[in-house]
Amino acid sequence: MPPEEESISKSKWHWNETRELAAQLLSDGRYSYDQIGKKVGRDPRNVKRWAARPEFKARVAEHVAKFQAEISKTGLALKSGRIHALKCEAARVLRVYRQRSEDYATATVRDPAKEGGVTTFRIPGGDTGLVIPVPKAGGEMLYAVDTATMGRYLAVLREIAIEQGEYKQKIEHSGAVQVDLSMLTDEEFAQLKRLSAAAQVKSA
Repeated sequence: MPPEEESISKSKWHWNETRELAAQLLSDGRYSYDQIGKKVGRDPRNVKRWAARPEFKARVAEHVAKFQAEISKTGLALKSGRIHALKCEAARVLRVYRQRSEDYATATVRDPAKEGGVTTFRIPGGDTGLVIPVPKAGGEMLYAVDTATMGRYLAVLREIAIEQGEYKQKIEHSGAVQVDLSMLTDEEFAQLKRLSAAAQVKSA
């Protein structure tokens, strides 16, 4: 199909069903001019011409803004949605800990000297759910704290605190001294900021 003979700068623009559909498809951001042309039954070069028109650009921008507005009202775009997702993740980690505390509280090993040929012993810290088995060469089994899962759980708690506005990051001063700002009242925190600003002025 030959492209439409139309001048971008001179012809009067008018909307029709085909152009409306093309604008919607282009605002989606997933389709090329060739793909849009096939979907609307027009030459891709025509679609490209339309896309250069101010009217067409404005309509595409309207569709994009409408989509973004809808997205901002749902799911993880909302603070409540993000906090809920983080709390669910934290709950899943705790469930893993509970199951581990049952599975790894004790261990059974072969022991020919015992009746039945096995002996059962308590794994230090196994009932906390924080300990996991670590196979070693030769069939030996060691038990160690799962620092990766623990670190992720603490990170999730920190993210929840940040989302709820309850987290104040520690700051480092010279001499490797750390101050937990969450322990300060609002008045003390404001005073600290004033003193810090005055110290910076003096050093300048």
